[in-house]
Amino acid sequence: MVTGLRDAVSSSKRSRSAMEKSVEKGLLKVVDVDAGHWIMLESAQETNQILEDFFENGVDGKETKALL
Repeated sequence: MVTGLRDAVSSSKRSRSAMEKSVEKGLLKVVDVDAGHWIMLESAQETNQILEDFFENGVDGKETKALL
């Protein structure tokens, strides 16, 4: 999950808390970026790199296919 540290709509802490309740323990990886709510627009290059890394490497070495 990618969260914006300056997100006024849904804080990083709130998003993280909600996702931790929904995702199997050990499968959630959270990356915080210096952006507001529109992460893809405000930090496009960084967001694309985070997603590229995820699709290439999964979460902590676990295959991406197992997570989808």
